[in-house]
Parts: sequence; structure tokens; C-alpha cells
Amino acid sequence: MTFDGSTYVIWGGKRSQIDPTNRAVTLSLGLDPGVTSPIQISRALFDGLPATEPLRVPAVPEAGTPSTWVPGARVGSVLQAQTAGGGSQFYVLLPDGVQKISSFVADLLRSANSYGAAAPRVVTPDVLVHTPQVTSLPVEYYPAGRLNFVDTAADPTTCVSWEKASTDPQARVAVYNGRGLPVPPSMDSRIVRLVRDDRAPASVVATQVLVLPGAANFVTSTSGVITAESRESLFWVSGNGVRFGIANDEATLRALGLDPGAAVQAPWPLLRTFAAGPALSRDAALLARDTVPTLGQVAIVTTTAKAGA
Repeated sequence: MTFDGSTYVIWGGKRSQIDPTNRAVTLSLGLDPGVTSPIQISRALFDGLPATEPLRVPAVPEAGTPSTWVPGARVGSVLQAQTAGGGSQFYVLLPDGVQKISSFVADLLRSANSYGAAAPRVVTPDVLVHTPQVTSLPVEYYPAGRLNFVDTAADPTTCVSWEKASTDPQARVAVYNGRGLPVPPSMDSRIVRLVRDDRAPASVVATQVLVLPGAANFVTSTSGVITAESRESLFWVSGNGVRFGIANDEATLRALGLDPGAAVQAPWPLLRTFAAGPALSRDAALLARDTVPTLGQVAIVTTTAKAGA
């Protein structure tokens, strides 16, 4: 997928930037640039996905020099060992030892430079026992294997889900693909169309919003980082897709009957896609006005809305 001129792959609930002209990367991922082409994604989807460092061919120090650990092998070569269960485990030979790697990283390294070997060099367990195990190559965030890509022509809708309970150490992020929203058709009548400001083309306000029955209304904003513990601004999210900022003072919270400790964390990159309503505060309620402003930002869809539009 593309955003702001860069190309990304979405996998495992995260996004990783790639260089589509790097054939070692695209081949290892399972992408065929002549057959597959990226689609553009929205800022809301982009911001809602945690990011990894870019996926690129790892730079191996002293690559190509003779190894002092495995005679006849070169630094940067991929080694293969048989596991007790009959499977294969891959390693990359580094100047100071060997590092365990995934099959994806093994393919990536060999696609960039196999040092003339048609297959990874098979080593016996005793070779690994007498070679230091290191973790100096930063590849822990790379995929475990080749990715299976979604046919976006058949399944054009992509959704990101962010969930974090009060006792969870980190949020659970998932990505869903399909022909429409991942909700029953009976929910179509609850979809609300938000009236966006055409004078602000860069607006991140959603086109449509659906608040499911039983969804949390009282939330506190946090960053999009899955391990974020911050509890920042308070909001009340209404069923028609409007977020109302709540003043975090004792008088306001007491008047509304709200306990800030009960607010559920919600990532700001997703929370800001709801239409912004007026602030809820004691001072605002006591302010005398000769006119009452209207939100003018939401319109209920009286006909069945098309999911994923």
C-alpha cells in the first residue's frame, strides 16, 4: 500500500515501509511488481497502524570475508541446521558468531547475495554448539516467512481494530479485509454519515462512522503506541459519531457523574476521526449565550448505507 509517496506492507497488525524497487525485498515477501501494484490508504488507516522499522536487506558487518568459526564459509552466509523434530532452523554467519534468523530473513539475505551457493550450507549441531550465539543483527521485527497478500479487487475494505483493557500490558491491533465492514448487515441502519468540511481537504474526520451497541462511550486519549500507558484528554463519544471533550476538573466530573479512572484508553489517531463536538464543562454550561451553536457536523443516514464506502 502507498501513503504520501512511500510504499508499505501491512502484516501482523502493523505497517512496514519497503522499497518496491529492491528485488531482494519484494521477491522474499512474495511480491511480483509486474503483477501486483499497491493501493493508496487513508491517513486514518495509516496513523492507526503501529509502525516497524523499514524492511530492507540487513547490513552484515565484514560480509564476504572468510569466517573464523566455520571453515570455508563467508561472513554473511546463511547456515541451515536440522531440528530434532525434522524441521529446519536458519542462522546467519557473523564476524563474532552465528545468529538465529527466520526463513524470511534467510531468503532475504540469500536473495541479496548467496555467495555462489545454490542452497544454505547445512551444518551439524556440534558446529553450532562451539560457535557463539549472538543477536547483533536487528531483524527481530521482520516477518517469520513469506507473506500472503490480499486481493484488494475482491476484498476492497480494510479496517484496523485497536483494543486495550485496563489490565492489558499492551493493545491488541488487528487488520480485517473483506467486501464490506466486519459487522452484520443488520448494523447498516446504525451507520452515520459525517458531514465533512469541504474547505479542509486534509481533514481526518471519517466519512461514515458506526458505534456498536455496548461500545465504550467514556474514553481517554492515548498515543497509537501499543504499549502506551498515558491517559491524556477525556472524551464522551456519542452514538452518532461525535466526540465531546470533557474538562478534567472535579466539578465537571462530579456534575456528569463520571470517574476518570473508568475511562477506557483510545488511540488519538483513531479518536480524532470522530466529529468534534463542543466541550463539556461546568464553565461552558454556565456561560450565558444569546444564540445556541449547532454542531452541523453529522447527518443520520435514513437509507441503508453501503458498508465500507
